[in-house]
Amino acid sequence: MRRLLLVLSFVWLASSSARATETAVLMLSGHGPEDAVPWEFFCTDGRNSREWSTILVPSCWEQQGFGTYNYGNEMQTNAGVIVGQEQGLYRRTFSVPAEWRGQVVRVVFDGVMTDASVRINGESAGPTHQGAFYRFHYDITSLLRFGEENLIEVTVAKNSSNRSINDAERAADYWIFGGIFRPVWLEARPARFIDWTAIDARADGSFRGVVHLGGNETAGTLRAVLTDAAGEAIGPELAATFEAGASEVEVRGRFEGVDLWTAETPALYHVRFSLESGAGAGAIAAHTVTERFGFRTIEVRENDGVYLNGTKIVLKGVNRHCFWPETARTVSREQSYADARLIKAANMNAVRMSHYPPDRHFLEACDELGLYVLDELGGWQTPYDIPTGARLIGELVRRDVNHPSILFWDNGNEGGWRAENDGEFARWDPQGRAVLHPWAVNSGINTDHYEHYESTVKLSAGPQIFMPTEFLHGLWDGGIGAGFRDYWDVMGSSPTVAGGFFWVWSDESVARTDRDGRLDSAGNQAPDGMVGPHRELEGSYFTVKEIWSPVQVGVALNERGELARNWDGMIEVENGYDFTRLAACRLEWRQGSDVSGAAGVADVTGAAGSPGAGLFEHDWQPLRVPDLAPRSHGQTRLDPSWLEATSSVVQVRAVGPDGEDLWTWSWWRERPSAVASESASADDGDVAGDAANATGAAWPGEPRLVAFRYEAKAFVPVTAGVTLDEVRWSDLPEGGRRCDFTYTADAAVDILGVAFDLPGGEVRSKRWLGRGPYRVYRNRMEGGVIDRHELTRPAPPEGDAVSYPEFDGYFRDWRWLELVSDAGAWRVENVSGVPNFGLGSSSEPGRSVGVFPDTGFALLEVIPAIGSKFAGPESTGPRGVTPHIEQTFSSAVVFRAVR
Repeated sequence: MRRLLLVLSFVWLASSSARATETAVLMLSGHGPEDAVPWEFFCTDGRNSREWSTILVPSCWEQQGFGTYNYGNEMQTNAGVIVGQEQGLYRRTFSVPAEWRGQVVRVVFDGVMTDASVRINGESAGPTHQGAFYRFHYDITSLLRFGEENLIEVTVAKNSSNRSINDAERAADYWIFGGIFRPVWLEARPARFIDWTAIDARADGSFRGVVHLGGNETAGTLRAVLTDAAGEAIGPELAATFEAGASEVEVRGRFEGVDLWTAETPALYHVRFSLESGAGAGAIAAHTVTERFGFRTIEVRENDGVYLNGTKIVLKGVNRHCFWPETARTVSREQSYADARLIKAANMNAVRMSHYPPDRHFLEACDELGLYVLDELGGWQTPYDIPTGARLIGELVRRDVNHPSILFWDNGNEGGWRAENDGEFARWDPQGRAVLHPWAVNSGINTDHYEHYESTVKLSAGPQIFMPTEFLHGLWDGGIGAGFRDYWDVMGSSPTVAGGFFWVWSDESVARTDRDGRLDSAGNQAPDGMVGPHRELEGSYFTVKEIWSPVQVGVALNERGELARNWDGMIEVENGYDFTRLAACRLEWRQGSDVSGAAGVADVTGAAGSPGAGLFEHDWQPLRVPDLAPRSHGQTRLDPSWLEATSSVVQVRAVGPDGEDLWTWSWWRERPSAVASESASADDGDVAGDAANATGAAWPGEPRLVAFRYEAKAFVPVTAGVTLDEVRWSDLPEGGRRCDFTYTADAAVDILGVAFDLPGGEVRSKRWLGRGPYRVYRNRMEGGVIDRHELTRPAPPEGDAVSYPEFDGYFRDWRWLELVSDAGAWRVENVSGVPNFGLGSSSEPGRSVGVFPDTGFALLEVIPAIGSKFAGPESTGPRGVTPHIEQTFSSAVVFRAVR
């Protein structure tokens, strides 16, 4: 409470004393969950109901221990009775400064779920507001006692009395909450005031400010001063007079040499609008409002693409809901900015505000950090009625119109639009931004959702602009990254593809207060993200980061995917930025050596060393950066003489203009010696001459052939066309056992290799030198780097919690691996270069897209693909199709027991 009082004091002093003509603000709630304040509260049904207590505002009452939990798709029971009908009664007292007498005072709500009826000192403030995600206000001047204590009462109905609002907002694929979930405050303005503003600032430097007036009907003058980020005026003052009774006034001007706003260069300016009442010497400064904006021009060119400031752009985006497990729809400014930074760090440049308008501070983060935005009216498959939709569009646009990050308005989702209301957006938006119908065609853009690979190929061929506002539906470890390489090879090369938006940013697992805070994902309905509920990074996050890196690097590799020893050092570089020259970035390289094999791995019974310790002994070194224009290719060169004879790994990383890593590419160097010397490497004393006696552990059992084919959403054994031809064991003089094996396949297989039964039960930890640390699938091979990695099997989760990176699954490009169980530990050296190893199964009870076989510890030539919530792997592109393998494989590994 002390923190809140300090904030209130600062806001009041800044508004009323330092700049007397600005809007004065007095918070009635906290700004977010971090400083929420208590109100008196009564819940009519569900938990802790039918008695007065207190609740924090803003909040969702379910997360405060009241009412009932409802998931949107379960809004109606089989009997047709709507669930979640409880109401919340809020009240608190507040004092209004006596100095506000004679001013116009409003109470402003930034978001209430769902219907809100407001009373001040026992009198109605106005009609019940309906619609959960929109800012609304009441003029309560005549109801207040200035300089005295006042009472505000708010009745919130979780279930709206307007059926179209329930259909549009509550019968949806997300959790439904109740309450005053965004901030509440009072605003005081002078008798003649600026109500709201709408700015149209173009790439040619032209500026148009439309200022809507409120209060009495006196004549006057509007002045506008534009300033840059340093607060310096960028041109002369703009001014316009208006007659008595005017409801709006415009100022116009043109400014030279302005910096343009793009996601790559988010240049921002301010404009200070000053309203004067009266004219000449009798003019009185009445009201001042400052807005932030950017100069930029957005165009949709038919059958061509989306253009920003005359340059074609591609939107690489993701859908995002406002959500945090402990606080549900109530999120803080810090959380909004953290999300925006994390989205940018994944090399995405766009975000869709599905399926409702976000907190304003998230839009501010997009403006500042550089993210293109699709701002969306609610309407999940069912629209608001026409009058309600028109009213809510006005509330949406009036709040958000000046954000330069917003490129498009979305009129609902998946049929949840009223085409009759499309024109309402332009009514409030002088920029005339295009209106989209997500999953349909509107404004010349086809936004169709969840097309399979083959239809994506057809739509990407044009002539119509294609920009799916949802594609590659995530679910746990599936979707999003799975198939993305195949999709983007097609979409990214098409001149008529304007980008796409993954479904979805984060898992929406609510920490249920009726289950001791355990996470609940509503089964498979809510865990669709590329990050976890607390923003844990998943494998798909890094897949997207690699594929969508605006700088791409490639080298020539041999048939085993390695850098040849006689590599000439040539590196192909692509600048995929839309506006940035490559010279603004950095390229760096380093080499690593793993000469001793187990050096730095540590005693398997002790604490783990940090991943990568001892592998990369050299710091990053600069690499020449070719000055490439946006969307062009070139080359640079790493002098081969810089490479040491003992180096086994080469890495190249790109660093963006902001100093953030874009991606690190890593490649094995071709092994310098024969297989025999590889298997006989020294091991710094960790390997005993008689390994079995040293650990008391038995050797792994005989290898068995594993071959499976994906069929009807499950994997079935392949019994014909695959044979294990030969197995040969040999003891090594320095300790350890070598296993050579040969097998032949002439069959369609999704999993192919040999598996070993490791004694001692479940493997509880692993260390390996290879690509990782996230598991891969045949259609999601990207997202890892070659390094030393280490994982410990996590404890069984409570509720729907998931640990990342996952322990079991499939891993690629490895040189050695250590596995630890209760009975002992084994080191496996990849003598012949088997491309993948598998451990257990990537299926997790209740948390998996498909059912994958448990192969135990396996050495695999072919690993499976994975699908998404709505699609099997075969529909995600060529890499998802079951391959027919016709080949004989001869491989070798060395097993050593370690202490």
